[in-house]
Amino acid sequence: MDPKDQERWQALALEAGRVFTPNTPIDEKSLFTGRVAQIRRVVDVIRQSGQHAIVFGERGVGKTSLANVLHEFLGKAHSKVSAPRINCDSADSFGTTWRKAFEQVEVTRRESAAGFSGAEESTTCDATTLLGTGPIRPDSVKRVLTELSRDLLLIVIIDEFDRLPQRARRAFADTIKTLSDHAVPATVVLVGVADSVEQLVEEHQSVSRALVQIQMPRMTPQEIGTIIDSGLNRLGMTIDVSARERIVLLAQGLPHYAHLIGLHAARYALDRRRPAAIRLPHRFSLAAVCDQHDPIARHLSDEQAFIDQLRALGIERAWIDDGVRRKCFVRRVRAKCIDGATQRGDRRRPADEAPLQKNLSMGHGACR
Repeated sequence: MDPKDQERWQALALEAGRVFTPNTPIDEKSLFTGRVAQIRRVVDVIRQSGQHAIVFGERGVGKTSLANVLHEFLGKAHSKVSAPRINCDSADSFGTTWRKAFEQVEVTRRESAAGFSGAEESTTCDATTLLGTGPIRPDSVKRVLTELSRDLLLIVIIDEFDRLPQRARRAFADTIKTLSDHAVPATVVLVGVADSVEQLVEEHQSVSRALVQIQMPRMTPQEIGTIIDSGLNRLGMTIDVSARERIVLLAQGLPHYAHLIGLHAARYALDRRRPAAIRLPHRFSLAAVCDQHDPIARHLSDEQAFIDQLRALGIERAWIDDGVRRKCFVRRVRAKCIDGATQRGDRRRPADEAPLQKNLSMGHGACR
C-alpha cells in the first residue's frame, strides 16, 4: 500500500477517537447531539433571575456533557459568560465546593500605583479572594456571586452533587433559597445521579419555586441514531441501515455505548478500507468492544441477551416504536417462548406472550 494512503487511513482512525468519545464527556457543541428539550429548559432557567436548576438521572445518560456545552447555547446576547464546573467528591464540604468553584473565576482589581502620578494598576486573581478568611456560609456565597455578576453572566455548575455529604447538600438548598429571595443574577446548576430529586435534596420542597427539576432520561432511538450519523459524517463515512439499527438497539439509550460502538464500528470499517456503507459482522456485540468487567456489557454480550435484559427490565415497549420493528420483535420473543415451552413438553400458548404484545401495542415513550 502507498505510504500516503496508509497515513490517510491511520489519520482517519485517530480522528474517529476524537469524534466518538466513550470515556470522556462531550466538551464541544458541534459534537453534542440531541437533548433539545433539556437544553431549552436549562437555558430558560439561566435567563430567569432567581431560578436555578437541578439536572438528575442515571449514570451515563449525558448529564456532564450537557453541562460542558451549556454556555455555548446562550447565543451572542451574552458577550461575557463564566461557567465554572467542578466535580464534587466525598471529602468535600459546602465550603470546599465553593472554593473550588471560585478558583475558576478570575477577577480584575484596579489599585492606585505608588507615587503621585495617580495612575491605576490592574491585578488579576481568582474569586476566592472575595470570600475573606471567615467560614463560608450561604450569605457569604450570595455576597460574592452578587459582586461577580456585575461584570459577567455567571453559571456555577456543581457536578457529582450526589457525592456530597447530606449536610453540605442542605447548605446548598439554603443557598439557592437565599439567592432566589434576593434575585441574585447568577445561576447554580446542580448535577447528580439519582432517580428523583428527593434523593439529592431532602429540602427540595422548601426551594421548589427556585429549583427547576430537569430529568435526563435515556436517549430516544432517534437521538442515538443522530450520534452515529453526525459522527460518521464528520469522518466522511456512511453506514448500512441494518448496522445502524443494531447499534441503536445495543446502545440501549445510553450515549456512552453509542460512542463506544460507533468508535469501534468506524475503525472496523477503516481497518478494512471500507468507509462507505459500514456493515457489522453477524456476531458483533457489546462484549467485543467493552471492558470485560463492565457490569452492563456482561449482560448484553449478544442480541439475544439484550432481548432478555429488555424483558427483565420491562422496557421493551420504549424501543419498539413502529409497526415493522414491533412485529419483528414479537416474532423473535415468541419463538424463544415457544422453544422454552417445547423443552418442557408444553404445547400451550406461552403465558407471557399476550401481556408482551399488549405492552408493545401501547407504544409508550422513551424509557426512564
